[in-house]
Amino acid sequence: MLTITELFAKTRKIADAKKWDKVFIMVDVHETILESDYVNDSENFTYYDKSIEALKRLSDNPFYELILWTSCDDDRAFQYLNEFEKFGIEFSYFNSNPEVQNTTYARFESKFYFNIILDDKAGFDALSDWQEIIEYLDFEEDFQKKQKVIHYAKKVHERLRGVVSLVQIHEVLENLESVKLDE
Repeated sequence: MLTITELFAKTRKIADAKKWDKVFIMVDVHETILESDYVNDSENFTYYDKSIEALKRLSDNPFYELILWTSCDDDRAFQYLNEFEKFGIEFSYFNSNPEVQNTTYARFESKFYFNIILDDKAGFDALSDWQEIIEYLDFEEDFQKKQKVIHYAKKVHERLRGVVSLVQIHEVLENLESVKLDE
């Protein structure tokens, strides 16, 4: 079985190869985001360490689309959605994914489309996997920044061809405190 980091990396590699603009992450509530208290009938909002931070970062990243995946009734699900919204965490859908329609080969009426599942019953370990997701997102953001620097360096090199080398440009950019990478 893949670690959560390997799963995210594999999914990113596939998405990049297929030129997907986003991936769908199905997220369970109990024993994944919240610790369960099956003794009491009242809801326990004890969050697993790092779950809020990881979900917020996923929610803020347009590449990741969150889907709330839970067997609870609609009223309870909307209570969760409102609670998560207080932290700036937005789930796009609840137990569905209307963005992916049926195809000739796939029927999504009863089993909707997703790329990653975060659920204790699927092997997600809330005690360690949230931290691993944060570390993966840190790596991904750092990698994307470096890719932008390389892209920018290549553009500068094209404009200054023959004047300076690409390696020299990259060294200069690496030493700058901040670089405008909008181009």
